[in-house]
Amino acid sequence: MVPQKRFFLLLIVFHFITLNEVSAQEIFTRFRSVIHSIDTNTCKIAEKFSIDEEDGAYIMRDFKFHPNGRLYAITRAGILEIDAITWTLRDIIPWTQFTAPPQFNVPHLAHKIIFDEEGIGMISGGSIEGNLFFYYDMQDRKLIKERIIYREEYSPALAPFSNKVGKYFFVGIQKQDSLLFDFETLRYVYIPTWPLFADHFGIFYNSGVENNPCTKNPVLVGFGEYEKKWSIIKADIFEGKLSALCAEEIDIRSSQVTTPTDFRDSPLRIDLDSDNSSGHITAGYYDTLSTCRKEVPVMDDVELYTCGQEVDSISFRLRYYNNPRLPEERIYSEDFSDQLAESSPGRYVWQNTHGVKEDKIKEYLQSLRYRASWSDPEERERVVMTTMHVGEDSTTSWSVYQLETDEVYAGQDTTITYCPDDPSLELTDYLSPGVRKDGRIEPELDAGGPVFTPGTDADGDYLYILQNMDCADTAVLTVESLETDLEDLELDAVTVCQGQQTRIGFPPGKYDSIEWWDGSTGDSTWISADDTDHFVIVRQDGCGITVPITVIEQHVEGIAGRDTTIQYCAGEAVIDLTKTLGLSGEYKYETSPRLSASGGSGGSLVFDPAVNSSGAYQLIASTGGCTDTTTMEMEKTMTQELVLDPVRLCAGTSQRIGLEPGVYGQVTWWNGDSGDSTTISNMNTGPFTVETEKDGCTYQGEVDLTIVPEVVVPDYYPEQLTICAGEPQMIPVSGLDSVLWNEKTYYPGEKITINRDGEFTLQGYQEGCFTDKSIMVNVINDPSVEFSRIAEWCGGESLTIKLPEDHATWQFRWKDSTDSRIKMIDSTGRYPFLIISDLCEYTSFFEVVGDADCDDDCTVSIPNAITPNGDGINDHLEVFSSCNIRVTEIRIFDKWGGELYRVQGGEVEASIWADLPPGVVMVQVRYETNPPAAGKAGVVKTEVQGVLVVK
Repeated sequence: MVPQKRFFLLLIVFHFITLNEVSAQEIFTRFRSVIHSIDTNTCKIAEKFSIDEEDGAYIMRDFKFHPNGRLYAITRAGILEIDAITWTLRDIIPWTQFTAPPQFNVPHLAHKIIFDEEGIGMISGGSIEGNLFFYYDMQDRKLIKERIIYREEYSPALAPFSNKVGKYFFVGIQKQDSLLFDFETLRYVYIPTWPLFADHFGIFYNSGVENNPCTKNPVLVGFGEYEKKWSIIKADIFEGKLSALCAEEIDIRSSQVTTPTDFRDSPLRIDLDSDNSSGHITAGYYDTLSTCRKEVPVMDDVELYTCGQEVDSISFRLRYYNNPRLPEERIYSEDFSDQLAESSPGRYVWQNTHGVKEDKIKEYLQSLRYRASWSDPEERERVVMTTMHVGEDSTTSWSVYQLETDEVYAGQDTTITYCPDDPSLELTDYLSPGVRKDGRIEPELDAGGPVFTPGTDADGDYLYILQNMDCADTAVLTVESLETDLEDLELDAVTVCQGQQTRIGFPPGKYDSIEWWDGSTGDSTWISADDTDHFVIVRQDGCGITVPITVIEQHVEGIAGRDTTIQYCAGEAVIDLTKTLGLSGEYKYETSPRLSASGGSGGSLVFDPAVNSSGAYQLIASTGGCTDTTTMEMEKTMTQELVLDPVRLCAGTSQRIGLEPGVYGQVTWWNGDSGDSTTISNMNTGPFTVETEKDGCTYQGEVDLTIVPEVVVPDYYPEQLTICAGEPQMIPVSGLDSVLWNEKTYYPGEKITINRDGEFTLQGYQEGCFTDKSIMVNVINDPSVEFSRIAEWCGGESLTIKLPEDHATWQFRWKDSTDSRIKMIDSTGRYPFLIISDLCEYTSFFEVVGDADCDDDCTVSIPNAITPNGDGINDHLEVFSSCNIRVTEIRIFDKWGGELYRVQGGEVEASIWADLPPGVVMVQVRYETNPPAAGKAGVVKTEVQGVLVVK
């Protein structure tokens, strides 16, 4: 076999000398094992290729061009792959890759090959039995499928197809017509060709097909007599026209003609290299990448043949992007980065926005770049398929890239194992053969250069880098001690199936000597859990390491489940054992004997009564190479159990239950209902049965009903709750599975915090059921503001302050426990008192303040808050005085100074306060002191106080 890599090496050598010899204006002819070219402009003939026939093994039966630009020829020895630039043999594909029934001898029957634009070759041949067709990916060397059309299926019998003409396959001449075959409809198409072509019918056999761009019909090209001259004849069988290619007689013997357009189906064309500078003969493009040259054009001087129509889009496909997948492979355009969309992995689409402006389209196409990187120098060629879409038609051309290794080669990655006692290692001694040793090591070693010092330099990966100007190559040198290497083999723990043994060992020839615990030597040995004290002694380069081995016995008993009986009806649908037995996804299962599917294949876990018999089957479960087996008895019966899900109902509730809709026939429930579903409640009495039919079998089942007792909320969740303002009430959750309060779920041990008044619903849950309980929360607000007072005290005189009067809601006590309700004050300060109810206790105060301007005879104070809520407490304003006064006027202002109310006299009715908005108002009191007995004159004064209206 000629190495594939040689092709592009030869391309570099012959590219310039063969440029003018490979032309799209050539047709090619072959006779036995020799191929000639004929220039269609000059009718000049040149021999291109020949091969030793070797007793007829290499006589060509057919040859065709492939979209990759190469020529493939059918011979008895196999399929020849011929380089159409150097005209050398690249490869021979043997017939051993093609299998067929015994009556078809492939090497003798294979006569014809036809390619499509996808590069798939249809290889055909016939015998008395019928016609055999192979569909083969020539680039990927992969058989897609085979097809046989037997003689009795079609009349007349099919001959091997010589060519594809449009969408039809040319069979030959039948009576007076050209006989074509349509593979889509499996029907013949007859085109009258007689007697017009009576003297030239030979051209129809072994002819080529010329599919020139933007022509109406493809034409057959072959040899025959035309106007009494041996000539190349073109035949349009659809129009009934003949013409000679050359005016002079052709002096050459030929068995067949082929053209570089044989595989074309469309009159459209996208020529990726119109001047053929890369040497690609079938309108494609060739280029070469290397480890340094990672980026090349997708095409060269592109030419579009749209036949006067507008291009809709152009798509690009990395044909073999995943075989093998490269570290990087993509198509992009730096100049038009936002125009190319990757529609799926390895596929790109460009939408044409330039209409019929081909110069703009070409500018974009020539900006495209193909980028690829790889590490394996033997990786295969890469292919980019460019497809131009015009209306409902399309055409494809191939760009083929060879991956070449540059002269800068650092070698293959390698692992270097050393003995811990080694003083040093020269890492360059371990490079691949032929690699230069003048590269550098990164990271740098302690001793410098390539010298590795055990104990000083760390184990791990080191890069050996070779560089030549802008091109560099790198090899990874993994350095590890023998101890580390042995640890990586994971021999310290070996898993063995229960009661069995397994073979363990090392890669052959890796170490100098290996000795096992039982004294045996060699790369491998058998081990079981019955053995004890397992170890291995490994020696390498005078270094010996002992590695203990732990045996772990894999217990698999029970993973296949228990023996079971599965009943089924004769007409029942298939039974999925995975679902029926609840098989785990952790293990692999199979049956013995193997179950057969209706299509004839075996090995599934689906029991089909139509193709599998009743009886005992072994279910085999495996994991880690260990197996467990159980027995399934498949029992045919006319009555089967219908398994229904159990039902749990909360007390006082009901539920709709049923069977899968539309699966069963007549359904009868215990309560007389029919149909797929019914209602079940705790008021019903059992048994809760159902009977139905399916596939001629009777199914009977019973519903298991469980009634959950009524949920009762414990009494310590009160119906009414009174709390003091600022003192949240905590209720611990217990006696229930959970509690829903204020849209939050609480669980036992948690506490519900209640800090505001209102009516709340507590939802208590028990065993999935719940009940509601309403709880009324009343918050006793802090009244201290209502009862606080400010009193002015004139120095040198006594002042009396008195607690508010007790009533049904509140009692008042001095905070210092003074028994009297009256205090005599002889100094300024705050005098606190308690406001007490049955549940709450708050603190208010008298604030005694000094007044430098106070009258020696009298002080007046106004309360700083009022609560006009109609409860009789602090509903109206009360003016306090240390002497007898007469209030002459009271005025009320808002906080901006606007007057809200004025009254002559000393009283503001409660209704006036009730109409005022809540907030702070200013109260001005005008009063006159009452002269004492000494006869002094009364004095008119004014007192102003901010008063908080509380509602």
